[in-house]
Amino acid sequence: MEYETESHCKYLIALHLILVVKYRKPLLNGRLGEFVKKTVFDVSLFSDFRIEEVEIDKDHIHMLITIGTRYSVGQHARRIRTSYNN
Repeated sequence: MEYETESHCKYLIALHLILVVKYRKPLLNGRLGEFVKKTVFDVSLFSDFRIEEVEIDKDHIHMLITIGTRYSVGQHARRIRTSYNN
């Protein structure tokens, strides 16, 4: 992870997001977990965040992402959640 530099600031915003399956049902085993992981990486390609690491367990996902200052944490989390809910 490297510091980002803009005209009057220098920053590094790293977030540890944990997204949980509803009712903690063990749904992310096998192909579905890999599909969600691929979808999250695809969303990051055209968004304002970078995925550093992703780990998938049977009922939740751990992500370490770095974001810019343009959008809030909630906006990034919402974009990730809605990408694989549809």
